[in-house]
Amino acid sequence: MKWSRARKRYERQGLLVEAQATEKAEQECLADIEVRERRREREAAKRFDEEAVRLAVVVHIRHTETEYDTLLASGYDRWDARAQVEERVNRVMSQWQGKK
Repeated sequence: MKWSRARKRYERQGLLVEAQATEKAEQECLADIEVRERRREREAAKRFDEEAVRLAVVVHIRHTETEYDTLLASGYDRWDARAQVEERVNRVMSQWQGKK
């Protein structure tokens, strides 16, 4: 029972459910536990793992915090341009991680 300010009276809270209905719901829940577990595993696989996030941050830094795109535009090979900006990328990563 809970006091209702709007109605200025005590009112019953929650649901009144028969025991059979509760048991049926529990059985249905247990019956699809494998389906829910597989769904949970699929959803977990869709999420980025730690290495994927780190690589995405490196790409962002490379393109926004260095002259990487300018080097590519001036004719540098992709791997040479990456090598050229690698030190800057590492410094920015360290700063963002709070390292000196």
